[in-house]
Amino acid sequence: MKHMTVAAMVLRHQPFVLVVTIATVCLNVFLFIIVPKGFFPQQDTGIINGTIQGPQDISFAAMKQKELMYARLSGRIPPSSTQI
Repeated sequence: MKHMTVAAMVLRHQPFVLVVTIATVCLNVFLFIIVPKGFFPQQDTGIINGTIQGPQDISFAAMKQKELMYARLSGRIPPSSTQI
């Protein structure tokens, strides 16, 4: 029932709805023009940083084993063959 009242309101105010629609399209075109394009910034260095977190009660030796495992796994990916 509420849908019919909203539809009736839109039909009663067609010029206003048309202006709002045109303004929305114009705003989207304007934002498309001014917003920077691309996912990566212009000064991309090609470096990806990451961290490894373990539980609070993990021993140093166990954490070292986990870090070595992650290093081996990430080393298998060709673009990430260098790790520090």
